[in-house]
Amino acid sequence: QMGPYEPPLPYVSPVPQWLKSDVYGKFAVNLGIYVDEVSRAEGYPKPGTFVSEFRCRLRIRLGHLINLEGEEFWWRLDMPADEIAKEVATHLLSDGIAFLDRFGSRSAIIRDWIKFNDTEIETTVRAMLDVGIMLAAKGDRAQAAALFRQHLALPGTNQVHKDYVLGLAKKFNLDVAP
Repeated sequence: QMGPYEPPLPYVSPVPQWLKSDVYGKFAVNLGIYVDEVSRAEGYPKPGTFVSEFRCRLRIRLGHLINLEGEEFWWRLDMPADEIAKEVATHLLSDGIAFLDRFGSRSAIIRDWIKFNDTEIETTVRAMLDVGIMLAAKGDRAQAAALFRQHLALPGTNQVHKDYVLGLAKKFNLDVAP
């Protein structure tokens, strides 16, 4: 992902953390794991042979895996290409592959994705919802409903999102009443 040339537009609110610093002339490496049932539950058509990173539910920047304190890491384009390639390849082969391997199956995602987000690196506020969708799709409605309820109880959840989650719960016939 290339850093944008211009600062964020005035209507971008709140400004994402990575846009608060100047990342022009820099790039980040994004990793993603596509989960078909989550994508379909959100109304996206089944993709062809290629899935764009933004359609993946499990997403992380390689820089987050390198710097576990949560700071963004962007590589500078003015570095010598062979240095950049070596550094990116080194981190992809260690940190990137380790991430992809850790979440390389549905059972691994169900087992670890929420914990990863809660205790290691917060990449999404939707971890419980995504795992809940996966559980519902495989028929574990009681566990799915419990995760949907926990997700709905997160502080700061706005009514539009709550309505969206309630619609998903209805789609999977989940009882999410507290």
